[in-house]
Amino acid sequence: MHTRRGLLVFRFLITYFKSVGYEKISVFILFDSDFLVILLVEIVLYFTRQRYLISLISQIFFEAYLLKPMDKSNTLVQKRLIVVLGMHRCGTSAITRGLQVMGVHLGNRLMPLVAGNNDKGFWEDIDINALNVEMLNALNNDWHHLSLIKQEDLELLKRDGFFIRAAELVQQKTVNNPLWGFKDPRISRLFPFWKEVFNYCNFDVSYILAVRHPISVALSLAKRNGIDMEKSHLLWLIHLIKSLSGLTGCNYIVVDYDKLMQDADQELNRIAEKFNLKINPAELEIFKSEFLDPNLRHAVFSYDDLMQHDRTSDFLRDVFTTVMNLSVDNQIEDVELQRKTEKWETELEKLNLSFIMADKAFKHVDMVHQQLAEKETLILKEREEKEDKIKKLSESLKKADDLTAQIDLLNQQLIEKDNLILQEKEEKNKIQTSISWQVTKPLRYIAKLLRNINSKRH
Repeated sequence: MHTRRGLLVFRFLITYFKSVGYEKISVFILFDSDFLVILLVEIVLYFTRQRYLISLISQIFFEAYLLKPMDKSNTLVQKRLIVVLGMHRCGTSAITRGLQVMGVHLGNRLMPLVAGNNDKGFWEDIDINALNVEMLNALNNDWHHLSLIKQEDLELLKRDGFFIRAAELVQQKTVNNPLWGFKDPRISRLFPFWKEVFNYCNFDVSYILAVRHPISVALSLAKRNGIDMEKSHLLWLIHLIKSLSGLTGCNYIVVDYDKLMQDADQELNRIAEKFNLKINPAELEIFKSEFLDPNLRHAVFSYDDLMQHDRTSDFLRDVFTTVMNLSVDNQIEDVELQRKTEKWETELEKLNLSFIMADKAFKHVDMVHQQLAEKETLILKEREEKEDKIKKLSESLKKADDLTAQIDLLNQQLIEKDNLILQEKEEKNKIQTSISWQVTKPLRYIAKLLRNINSKRH
């Protein structure tokens, strides 16, 4: 019954998509022992006017088929995931790279390193990152926005087909990797969405929450992105609270980035023991000698630094104290942690209207900065064009000066020649007016006649 209904819906979708001219339809089919579980249909839209109808069909299809979880009893080998959560600039890259020491695969599509940003590499899956960026954009959000992502936003992502794409993506990533790890700080913002994807795909998931001192994070973001300390602290709070809220009841561990840099053996052993993994000693030495670089950690702050800092809040200190206790295995009961996170989330909700207004203000500031940058670029271009014209004009003037010099030289030569001609004329006049010239005049006349006579005879 389920199979026949699924095939009917599938055939209808195929017929409709072909009729409106969509060029790409990829189907990913999963079966269990009882009936067809899911038909994943990915559509590339070329006609935006059909978007509402596609969204409606996608929603119906999702609710009819995708909300049914996989039959876990039928899974032969349950794939394991190690997911690294945390705020940007909190050491998620270092921790994720450290997972390789325990035999965790990170895949072969990792973001390239960026000098001056992450000199040792991001160790972040390109496809997961791209999907997260696309989902945030679909919600008019971004990694540095303060506006909270609500449950209705996550439902919108599902209706727009992102759940299907996310499930298909992680299934593809784990086809040949029974133990796969990945990170993207954006996952903390979209944690409920991804947890539902992992649950649907029946993964055995363990989580690492990366923590770093809020002041260190703020200084790093100020250097890289020009974000001020107060906004950095709010982003730190949002990422940590949303992560902790979703970790209740999960298999997780909190790792302090500063402790990892100080004693990598201890922190990696904590992770390995928590997740029943084995450390490869040779890989551990490579990780410590080739990856960990103390020079990349420009500042280290203590607990007291945060307590005494005049630009931090009691809210921030409370959350920091909790995660620091968790990072040294001072366990907090799930009920107590849940009570704390619910309280913190309530505080964030109260601030959300201010967050929304702040994001709009930041967007306006970013737009102004962009316009100024564009004007500056235009001014620089015009300046370069003017400098180029001045250079060409200078070259032309130099050529003109050279021509003037040549003309002056020629004029001088002409003057000298004129003087020579004048001198010759004067000499000739002197000769013609001399006595000898006058005496020999008849002889010259006779010589002239003789020349004429001879010429006539011939």
